[in-house]
Amino acid sequence: MENNKSNISTQKVTDQEKLMQYLNEQLSHSESHQLESDMESDPFMTEAMEGLEQVDTQIIPDVIDQLNISLRKEIKAKKRKKRNQIFSNQNWVYFAVILILILLIISYLVMKKMG
Repeated sequence: MENNKSNISTQKVTDQEKLMQYLNEQLSHSESHQLESDMESDPFMTEAMEGLEQVDTQIIPDVIDQLNISLRKEIKAKKRKKRNQIFSNQNWVYFAVILILILLIISYLVMKKMG
């Protein structure tokens, strides 16, 4: 499963780079033709290209970097929140163990006093 994720990620980066190279007319004729045929078969890629054509190509890398930074921050915040939830749940476990121990000690003392 992890291998599939890395393949998808690599493919997306490659597609992004190829789209940018296509917009900047940096691809060879055969690569341009291949990308155009890929766009014909993939409506998502076609829409991505249309959107990229409407944006200034100079700011696209900056926008992508900002989106990646925001995404990393959100992921870190979610991980931190999840980790805090795990630790807060452990407090109840500690409380329950201590309470049981106290009850056992009291029961032992009461039984010792009676017997």
